[in-house]
Parts: sequence; structure tokens; C-alpha cells
Amino acid sequence: MKLKNPLGNKLLFRTSIICGIIPLVVGLAIFFIWWAARAFFTIDLHDLVVLGFFWILASIVIACVGLVIVLGYIFEHMRHNLKQALITMALILLNIPAVWGVLVLQARLDKKIYLQLYNDTKQDGLKLTLKGKEFEYNLGVLDSGESFHTSYLPTYFYADARHYE
Repeated sequence: MKLKNPLGNKLLFRTSIICGIIPLVVGLAIFFIWWAARAFFTIDLHDLVVLGFFWILASIVIACVGLVIVLGYIFEHMRHNLKQALITMALILLNIPAVWGVLVLQARLDKKIYLQLYNDTKQDGLKLTLKGKEFEYNLGVLDSGESFHTSYLPTYFYADARHYE
């Protein structure tokens, strides 16, 4: 991979930087949009989970292309721009712990239950409690015409413990 054209070398180097940035930015954007939809609007965007999975697969290909380019750049310009090339390689490899962190957070957040409650009655001071077979969760007081979002992590004692009153 020896190019005599310095412009071609710069283009390849910039391409390797883009191969590190694009998977990271797009992957984190998909995750944060999914998380914000659940946390603030109580909406499950299942299509984003599927999109995120396919984006991980595409990012593997993009990162491999970026690594091949930056390794070729390192071998060709060992003495000149080694520091920049190693920083670019680190940027590409940063995608690995980022994906791992997003997958761990997504697994934890997916277990949470998100509720959006409205008080459409004319009654003020409505006390709300969520009761299950093995627990009781106090949601608070809601006045007439008000609404709020809440979330909690349920404790499942067995597989079919999702019986609520």
C-alpha cells in the first residue's frame, strides 16, 4: 500500500479517522435516542434496537477498513506521523469499549419499567400505589389534570411474577 501522492496519503489517513468517528457517533446517537424515548416519553422504540444491532455489524466492517488503512499508513510513514496514526488507531479501537458499555447499559435499562400516569379524573390528591404479589411501590400523589413519568426496576422472584393490581 505505497502511494507516492501525498494528497492520496492524506485522504487515506482522513478516511481512517472517519472510520473511527462515524461508528462511535452514530452508535451512541442510536442508543441515546432509544434511552431518551423511554426515559422522557415512555415510548419503546423497538426498531432502534434492531437498527443498533445492524449498526454494530456495519461498524465492525467500517472499523476493520479503518484499521487496515491506518496500519498501512503506519508502515509507510513510520518515522513521520507515528503519533497521529497511533491516535487514530486508538480512536478506532475506542469503539470496542463503547459498544460494550452501550450493550451493558441497554441490558440494564431494558429491564426497567417506565410508566406515564395521567389523572383525568376531577379528584385532587390521588394517591397511586403499584402492588404486586411480592412488592408494593408507592408512586406518589397526583392532582387533577396532572401527569408524570416514573420508572423503577422490578424484582422478579420467578418468571411469571408480572401480576400487578
